Amino acid sequence: MTTKPLRLFITAISLLSVLGLSGCMLAANNEEKTEESIDYLAMQEEAAAAYRKKQYDVAEKKYIKIARAVPKDADAWFKLGNIYARTNRPYLSIKAYREAVIRDPSLSKAWHNMGIIHIRLATTAYISLQEHAGRNEPLRDPAIQRVMQLNELLAGKKKDDMVERVGLTPDMVEKDDARPDMDSADGAAAEKPLP
Repeated sequence: MTTKPLRLFITAISLLSVLGLSGCMLAANNEEKTEESIDYLAMQEEAAAAYRKKQYDVAEKKYIKIARAVPKDADAWFKLGNIYARTNRPYLSIKAYREAVIRDPSLSKAWHNMGIIHIRLATTAYISLQEHAGRNEPLRDPAIQRVMQLNELLAGKKKDDMVERVGLTPDMVEKDDARPDMDSADGAAAEKPLP
């Protein structure tokens, strides 16, 4: 049988061993986090470089990893939205833009681009209606009108009419409001509209 002081000594040694191992584990976890941070920064740089070079398949994979690693990163979702739009995946682009504005509701570029994609999808739907509806279909003629209206909207025509309906003054609306706002890495607006 062991005595009370010997039990206390064994308990103390056991406790110190556990604390020592816990300290080692915490140190190892901190080193892993530092390595993950370095990997994250490197991945951000690699993603941005691939995006600038229009290597969208590479950039997409990197931005997905970034979005998973840093869930609050609205920019990663915005870039994914742009990648999906440029690679003709409109539904994924809308989903990515939504994720971006959930994280940063003031990200006007994401709202803008999402609106452009929705207009393009609506135009496609009305064109499909025209192609597949018979000549006597009552919705065919309104669909033709909608396509013309949506094309005017995308082209920025009849802006004064739209501005008046929404209650804005012409000086509140930019000249090129129908173009998507897909920034390059340096912050300058892209020259081409969404594909």
